[in-house]
Amino acid sequence: MTMSASGGGLRANLAGVASHARRAAGRRTRPPRRVDAMIVSAAAVTLVLAAAILAVGLGLDRRSIAIAQDSPAPVIAFFAVLSELGRSYWTLVPSGLLVLLLLCGDWRRVEPRARAAWAEIGALAAFIFGAVGGAAILVNIAKELVGRGRPQTFGEIGWLGFEPFRFDWTWQSFPSGHSTTAGALLVIGALVFPRRQGAFLAFGLGVAISRVFVGAHYPSDIIAGLAVGILFSLWLAAVFRRCGWGFARHGPDSIRARTAALRRLLARPRGGRALLAALGTALSLRQAPIRGR
Repeated sequence: MTMSASGGGLRANLAGVASHARRAAGRRTRPPRRVDAMIVSAAAVTLVLAAAILAVGLGLDRRSIAIAQDSPAPVIAFFAVLSELGRSYWTLVPSGLLVLLLLCGDWRRVEPRARAAWAEIGALAAFIFGAVGGAAILVNIAKELVGRGRPQTFGEIGWLGFEPFRFDWTWQSFPSGHSTTAGALLVIGALVFPRRQGAFLAFGLGVAISRVFVGAHYPSDIIAGLAVGILFSLWLAAVFRRCGWGFARHGPDSIRARTAALRRLLARPRGGRALLAALGTALSLRQAPIRGR
């Protein structure tokens, strides 16, 4: 995301984002094919693994009913809390509000180093919002197209009952929406927070598994949801990189989040305070001198 230095407010910042994307798309430099190949390879591996594990998951679906019914109450309670924390709105609301807040700022007021740092933060927040929200839209469409019955229908129709376009929670088992969010979080952790990707991995897999223990999904639903979340987020990261938003090449075969300006600012004495002060200045309604570019 690009903060406008030539105008203030939502309209100017949106125009700056669009202009930046057009410039990135119009560059004549050779595209980094090896990076794109890395994304494609990762997606292909994810698809192959998902297909293999999906076959195993289908064999476990019937057994998962007993797992949900026979687990001790404290275990069920723990996974119920984890399942609630895995709802997409816990990610969508803060990231979406942050993006909207930054787009409404008058960044002409802010000195260039802080403006660049907040532009990096905004781009990554937009990626997080887009990865989770976009994957959720896809998976909710798939739920209606497939119309698989949830475990609650097992006693009546078994584990392979389908009634598409019922628009009923009971028939929206495949893929798992929580697991789709978890898959997106796995990619977000790896690309945006690499030092914390272990925590993202543990949390994401925990959320996915919790859906079996609370009786909301079969294992195959979970695996499919993880695959959708991972694949969509990888694709979106590639799109952001090509537009020059949030990501850059890191060596010939990988990408990483753009955080150089943010790290430089935070490395300065009282850098965190300066970062927050810059946000306050951009959002302030009072008149302030316009900083240089």
